[in-house]
Amino acid sequence: MMNNKMITALVLAGGVASWAQLLYEKPVDEKVDRVSLERPSRMGESVKKFVDTQKASKKVKKVSVKSDLLGRSRNSTLTYEVDVASQQKMKVLVNDVMVEHASLETESGSFDYSASADSKNYELNGVKMSESQFQKKADNSRKKLRKNRRKFKAPRVEYMTASEIEQEISSNENVYVSEYKGVKYDGLDFGEDTYLEDFYIRTKSGIDTYAWNKGYYGQGVGIYYSEGGCVPDNYVNHNYFTQMNNCPNGVSSHAIGVARVLQSSTGESHIYGSAEVIYPEDPDKYPVPIYIGSQSWGYVYDYPYYCSADAIMDNYIYEYGVAQFVAAGNDYRYSYVSTPARSMNAVAVGAVSPIDYKYMVYSSSRNGYAHNDKPEVANFTNFYFRRDLHYSDENGSYNGRFNGTSAATPYTAGMAALLLSKYPSLKWHPEMLKAVMLVGSTRDVGNTDYDYDGIGTFKAGIPMLDRLTTSPLFKNRYWYGANNTNFDKNGRISFTESNIQKGKRYRAAISWLSSGEYVMNNQRLPQDIDLVIRQNGTIIASSASSYNPFELVDFVAPNSGEIEVVITRYRNSSASENVKLGFSILQVD
Repeated sequence: MMNNKMITALVLAGGVASWAQLLYEKPVDEKVDRVSLERPSRMGESVKKFVDTQKASKKVKKVSVKSDLLGRSRNSTLTYEVDVASQQKMKVLVNDVMVEHASLETESGSFDYSASADSKNYELNGVKMSESQFQKKADNSRKKLRKNRRKFKAPRVEYMTASEIEQEISSNENVYVSEYKGVKYDGLDFGEDTYLEDFYIRTKSGIDTYAWNKGYYGQGVGIYYSEGGCVPDNYVNHNYFTQMNNCPNGVSSHAIGVARVLQSSTGESHIYGSAEVIYPEDPDKYPVPIYIGSQSWGYVYDYPYYCSADAIMDNYIYEYGVAQFVAAGNDYRYSYVSTPARSMNAVAVGAVSPIDYKYMVYSSSRNGYAHNDKPEVANFTNFYFRRDLHYSDENGSYNGRFNGTSAATPYTAGMAALLLSKYPSLKWHPEMLKAVMLVGSTRDVGNTDYDYDGIGTFKAGIPMLDRLTTSPLFKNRYWYGANNTNFDKNGRISFTESNIQKGKRYRAAISWLSSGEYVMNNQRLPQDIDLVIRQNGTIIASSASSYNPFELVDFVAPNSGEIEVVITRYRNSSASENVKLGFSILQVD
């Protein structure tokens, strides 16, 4: 049953010394609220069954030996009983979801780009400055944060007995243990599809025209990916590629496809390949720092909850500031998006055809039980690298064709890298980059009804570089600090944007980061933040979902002049959560 929750906020209207009341509807599904507040068991169902079975089992085995504990021979045989149940082990995934809420200095920044003048304007804490000054201060802030940052708690795959599992659970209230069923890497030549050569697809996204021809090739931007194996030497440009670890599983044909899409979409971004699932401990330390992760894999899970693996992904983005693009999965329309694509801070990517712009029939689109909209963006797949040599291994074959959400994801990560090389102030700001990707997804998917369970009116679009590089108005802002900073006493941030043109279409978005620890323990966001656009005292656009870590509006300006942007923190359930909030506005036409 749906009801409407009305929120009252106080807004100072255009210099008038009086307060006006702002009312906007905020839909809440009470049934969903109850489900969301249930905390999942810290021991997965199959793990609990294993533990209970082993504890109840009295199975023993008789063992006979002819030597003592020191290995000396005996004249007679010694027989004793071994508790077999206590020795049996299960392969499990252990995740410690505790997060570190770093001490942040209160900071707000903005930058805008004028395509007509090809100029950028920067402002930090209310002070205007050049790009170099802005970047220098940003680097200094990053160094302070890095100096005090803890060692990241990455996932662990272990073989454990029942007693070891219980001990792990009891020793740390932030630990979750689930059965490890492996990692799936879907997408090579998935289904009977029509493929396009990579340069045709780049042209459709505007990469060649609006990035490469302008001198932006992703230079200075590191991207890492996690795969189940390595890439043969002859498939990568080693000037811009580094293998991060050994290759215990040998070569992976799936990894070939991921690396090829990344390098063909960027040109000069440095690609770091991992032959296992990792979270780089110190992304700043690499010769080319790692700003972006591209993940074309998912854990094999049988349930649709936001789980500890999603929380680990969220913690990494929240603590380390690395933007992550994650494949939604290839389990077809009514299937839940995979884990860790369900994470709040990552951008889940769906797959669409570069021919008719429609979702591929296999692209997963169903939201998990945390109810945040997934995927956030959709992008092209079906890449054909005509000159690539064919390759086969025990995991599959590569014939120059690569598709699935596994291909759409590195392609989207590559586009993001191009934006970072053009707009360096987006580095280490995944919240701002996500807002940019949302407003820049200006091309509608051909079959928008495919994503049938979107919250409100949100539907993922296809990102295009033309507007993000040539728009008359493209402005971005961010706010960082402790929980009690940046918002005023009414839980509000408000500001104006000028040079709005009557009859023109605009897209505006906010995005904020959340700790995986809070979401895992509560199955909901710690902060619920809403977006309202006003002009001349009238609301012209608003977005006020309860479960998304972002809000997006698309509107046509009724008048020229200024608009007022009002960002309201409707709910703040954790005083320890930092404010890491980004905003972007783009004139579409």
